[in-house]
Amino acid sequence: MELNVFINFEEYGGESDTLQALDTPQMQLELKSKACSYRLTGNITERALVVVYLGQSQLHPAVAEHLPQLLGELHQLQIVFVCREEPTSWQQQQIFTYCYQSGFLQVLLIHRGKLYTYQPYPSIRAVELFNLSEYLARERQIRNFYGFPIRTIITNISPRDFTSVDHKNRLVRTGYLYHGLKEFTVRYNATLVEVPLPKGEVIDRYQGVLALLFAREIDFVSYPRDLRWPVQSTVPISILNEFLLVPHAPPIARYLYFAKPFAWSLWLILVATVFYVTIMLFVVRSGRQRRQMGVCFLRSLCHFLYISNHETRISVWQDLLTYLILTLSGFILTNVYLAMLSSMLTSGLYEPQYTTLESLAKAPYPTLHDDFYLATFKKKTFLPEPVLRNSLSTDLATLEKLRNGLDSRYMYCLYEDRMELLLRQQYLLKTPRSKVIRQSLGVALESYVVSNRLPYLRVFNEYARRIQEHGILDKMKMDTWRIMINTGLLTLMRDEEPAAKAYDLEFYFIAFFLWAAGLTLSVLVFVWELVKQRHDNRS
Repeated sequence: MELNVFINFEEYGGESDTLQALDTPQMQLELKSKACSYRLTGNITERALVVVYLGQSQLHPAVAEHLPQLLGELHQLQIVFVCREEPTSWQQQQIFTYCYQSGFLQVLLIHRGKLYTYQPYPSIRAVELFNLSEYLARERQIRNFYGFPIRTIITNISPRDFTSVDHKNRLVRTGYLYHGLKEFTVRYNATLVEVPLPKGEVIDRYQGVLALLFAREIDFVSYPRDLRWPVQSTVPISILNEFLLVPHAPPIARYLYFAKPFAWSLWLILVATVFYVTIMLFVVRSGRQRRQMGVCFLRSLCHFLYISNHETRISVWQDLLTYLILTLSGFILTNVYLAMLSSMLTSGLYEPQYTTLESLAKAPYPTLHDDFYLATFKKKTFLPEPVLRNSLSTDLATLEKLRNGLDSRYMYCLYEDRMELLLRQQYLLKTPRSKVIRQSLGVALESYVVSNRLPYLRVFNEYARRIQEHGILDKMKMDTWRIMINTGLLTLMRDEEPAAKAYDLEFYFIAFFLWAAGLTLSVLVFVWELVKQRHDNRS
């Protein structure tokens, strides 16, 4: 032990010097007034021993009221009650009943060397011990629940706890958190009792579940614990981030493929180079023979496009250098362009993806929630205002159908465990339907929500750690995934369109536009040359 907490030991008498001589750090509290308000916190309290002095072999009302508050979520600590007078069987039963209702399972009652404790299952029963080793051996005995009922509510929320129809057309309950709880009842000889979900609207159901937890009418809820909920939970298996699932960006228009292999800056450089080489050819030749500007432009363009033309006469070294540069550049650029275009046509091009929360301000998709989570979502003020404003709510059945089908008309807010199973549906798709924005909107604890002061919480925490460390929980998740696929709740999605698709008219829009622009420009140049020729003849 790292800490001894003594309660109401002022009247203990002559043995107080013995308490002061203990080497273990200690703390002395007096709980004799209802105005007292203490609570043990900090890492050191995980290995603390709580010793309570009972003057009249019964609990002081102030102690009975404030002891659960003092320990808070530390009700699994060892508690020793020291009695001045020998307690009667009725007093023992009263003390032990109070301890069980408060969640105190590790309890020892001492009177002048006599030791008492209790067996909680299947009913509370006081037990006299002859030595301390029997108390330590009791740790194994209380792990047998003797059919004691463990109450859990039917949440019907996949993949944690839901109902489905098996291959024999039977309605069965499944889910990885449910299977973990059911395995606990099997290993510790308990009975799992299913409590129906409260009726009403979505918000009323959530509030009804919380009311059942506070009233201790249920013990477990197979649902992660949101840190804002004023409830207790088992030891967290992991931390679940909350992410937004957004539709994958749509493909770009097919006619844009012709312009995509090169960036706009490279296109400008190519156009400028063609005109520069045209002027250079015109200037080099103008001193020796008459050369038309159009012929120089066509020569320059043919070399860049790597198109053959009639025999080119080389008179000076400048001509050789110019044509050599044009030929090599045209060969390289033409092959790079065709290779890039072929690759893009094979893999496909898409509009810019939404990768950050800030980029969602321009997204046309609304977020879809149920009524309860819509109110919670709108409190996330760090999100862009258009995202909060463009949020919708619907009933649970419609939400489950759209979300499980990854409907691309909406965005969805999900915890990691559910999101992971939904995204597995896309493994066979060439292009996914949805993608995740890896910026956390919030966190939750992957654990079970439990009622306050659950007596066997420590036993369950040890069990939860073991199934996590040994990979059993991952196996339960994989089994749940297969069950959801087999029952049709999820599907392995496949591409609906054929792998090879012929090019339609839309694909050639830019080519037609360039062709029309070239014809128009050539007609204008031809008209300009006619006008210029007529003007020269007159002069």
